[in-house]
Amino acid sequence: MQVQKVSNQNFGMALKCYPSLSQIQVNIALKHGYKKTIKSDEILKQLSQNRALTELYLENNGDKNKLVAVVGNRVFKENWFNSPYRVLKKALNVSKIQSLIDRVEDAAKMVANGRLG
Repeated sequence: MQVQKVSNQNFGMALKCYPSLSQIQVNIALKHGYKKTIKSDEILKQLSQNRALTELYLENNGDKNKLVAVVGNRVFKENWFNSPYRVLKKALNVSKIQSLIDRVEDAAKMVANGRLG
């Protein structure tokens, strides 16, 4: 079986960061220790490789910046109970599920159009 063409409009745009990825990484590093900062960087890498679009941004809440992650219609916000690391973990879980759903939908469309084989 050979896939002849895959049309993914979000390819290469799986992770959008506002203001920038480096500022988000610095914000996470300031709030966590070394180990969680490294794990957060690994999660960010996985998010960028997933197919589902993930938007990360810093929300200015008075004197502190809070991390917000949006995956599809799900929003995860940093607060008293959710650290930036936990926000990233939740976003990654939803992103993996959404990526799998997108792949299945694309495969079903290709089978329906007779593009596989």
